Parts: sequence; structure tokens; C-alpha cells
Amino acid sequence: MAQEHRGEDIAYLLGRFTHVQEIKEELLRQDDVIPKFWPIVGDQLRDQVANQKPYVPVDGVPAPTTTPEERLARWEALAIHMDDWWPQVPAWRAEVRDTFQRWEQREPAFVQLWEETREWSLADFRRIFDELGARFDVWFFESEVERRRTGDRPRAAGGEHRRGERGAAGC
Repeated sequence: MAQEHRGEDIAYLLGRFTHVQEIKEELLRQDDVIPKFWPIVGDQLRDQVANQKPYVPVDGVPAPTTTPEERLARWEALAIHMDDWWPQVPAWRAEVRDTFQRWEQREPAFVQLWEETREWSLADFRRIFDELGARFDVWFFESEVERRRTGDRPRAAGGEHRRGERGAAGC
């Protein structure tokens, strides 16, 4: 049964690679299929570089944003150390999931840290906008829009979220 699933996974992966489409890992049935499939990926990418074909658009699928050479170079960079990084992937995913849960639960220390680091970015944005002569009446943030959808009623520092005469900035 496991061999059957691996075959299905490989067929799925080959199809996605052939059409330069995103791989949705949740659709894979075997946890170890990526490391086992990795050499085949390299062969496929080398073939795409050697035998380039014109892109054929597929409805609903965005065009590739990288060339075959760029994809092969990225594969080669990852392949060198795959044994080092691949085993860490489940722990990284768990850490990301835990981080989002802390945000969703509005854990005070986490939200405070997030607000502090957001302000660092905003200071740079403000400096750049000042250099460009851009001015905004209201600043609002994606997180505030998110809270609005979930029931909280956030307000920007200047009041309601609105577009003023000079514009609005959303981050």
C-alpha cells in the first residue's frame, strides 16, 4: 500500500514540475516522498534547461516567475544541504503554527513584541514616504482589517479608516 501511495505522489510531483505549478504538500500521502524524489527533481530541472519549450498558459494557473536555469540553481543550492534542513521542516511548521496561534489568542507579550517590531518597519516606511514627498491622512493595518472581520472594532490613530484628500496608507 505504501508503494502505491509513493507512486501516486511521484505522479503528482512530476505533473506539478512539468507544468511548473506549486506543490501542495498536504496532498502528498507519504512524508518521505520529497527527499526520495529530490534526485528526480534535479533530473527534471536539468532536462527543462537542456530542452526548453515555450510556456503554454493553463487557465487559472499563474505563469512561472522564474526561468528553468533559476529553478535549477535553486534546486542545486538546496540539494547540497538537504540532509541538514529537510529533517527540520516539521519542527519549523510547528513553530509557525504555534506563532500564529499566539497571535490569534492575542497573547499580550507576543502582541507587544509584534507591535514593537512593526513600528521598526513603519519608521522606515515613513522615512521613505517623506523622502518621496508622499503624505497620508490615515494609516491602517492589515491586522486591524482582520480584527474588524472577527468582531473587534479597531481604530487608526486618526479615527475611522477612510481615504483622505491626500490618500490613505495600508500596511
